[in-house]
Amino acid sequence: MISMRPNNAPRLKIGDTLDAVVIKSAGGRRFLLKCKAAPDGWTVELHSRKPEGIEPGSNAHVWIGKINPLKRLVLTYDGDMGRLPISFTMGKRYLAGLEALTSPEPMTPDQIADVRSMMTRISEQNQADWLTVWKTLGEPAIGDTKEFAAALINLKETRKTNPEEAPALQESIALKYGEMIQAALKRLDEYR
Repeated sequence: MISMRPNNAPRLKIGDTLDAVVIKSAGGRRFLLKCKAAPDGWTVELHSRKPEGIEPGSNAHVWIGKINPLKRLVLTYDGDMGRLPISFTMGKRYLAGLEALTSPEPMTPDQIADVRSMMTRISEQNQADWLTVWKTLGEPAIGDTKEFAAALINLKETRKTNPEEAPALQESIALKYGEMIQAALKRLDEYR
């Protein structure tokens, strides 16, 4: 989990809400913000879904989507895109895929795709529920979700080219990402 703590301020993390003031446009849908919660010398940038209503000097209620310590940047969003609940249909599919991953039976291509979808939603931040999915998985590091997605692609290819090796690979993926999987299974239980 990426987080930061400015001088004696509360720890900031992905998903936190912030109150800020719009300083100026940074081009297109991007705006620079002034936010007391951000560390000195850091840039707070808003990527807005409705930029036409944003004016310099206006107040902004935003939420953190990314924290980049190397660039000293806090990327924020407005609105609920990304924070929406997981739909019942997708919740059932995620649950079935994760349960299949932890079972001794081989996963179907659709189950592999559904679990991989959870990982890519987080890294690409392009779906209505990506933050909710991230929290469902126990707030893993983005790098871990990318590695998990790559392992699932490898599993899919192994099923085609060396099907006899697929069960051992599936088991190793389930073991390596067991903490993430168990967190999600517990939180997805409501979709049974």
